[in-house]
Amino acid sequence: MSLLGGDLAVEEAEQFVLRVSLPVDAAPGPDSRSRDGVQEVLRSQRAADADTRRTRRRAWLVPAALAGGAVVLTAGFFLYLSVASTLSPEDFARIEVGMPQTQAEQLLPPVQMVEAPRDTLPEPAGASCRYHEEAVSLFVREDVFRVCLADGVVVSTDTIPGEGP
Repeated sequence: MSLLGGDLAVEEAEQFVLRVSLPVDAAPGPDSRSRDGVQEVLRSQRAADADTRRTRRRAWLVPAALAGGAVVLTAGFFLYLSVASTLSPEDFARIEVGMPQTQAEQLLPPVQMVEAPRDTLPEPAGASCRYHEEAVSLFVREDVFRVCLADGVVVSTDTIPGEGP
């Protein structure tokens, strides 16, 4: 009330009476209380503006961080698969037709390559073939080693030539 140069009176008796008086041309006055009120309003407005900016920043930052995390996880998983699916030429040379599957599996990597050239050679009847790249290559296909297993033994070993430089 003092901000506008008015009065506020409260009377408590049998009935509760609230009396407000304001000048017709009420406007904030130059006294210190009115300046404090204006300053308080300005502080509140600045705080509300700062909250709005923080909320807007979070509105795009959180989804962007989640999308970035998904990209990093996907790339990391693809890199892991590329590394974990390679079979050295030396280990491939040790795998022979007729070798027991359990012995061959000790030489084979834990996972197969991501995009195996399955249509290049026909698979032997009843066999399950595994494909492994000779080296980690993200953009150019290296030689691919194919090991086919059936009835608990190795039935075929093949090298599918890579694209090379």
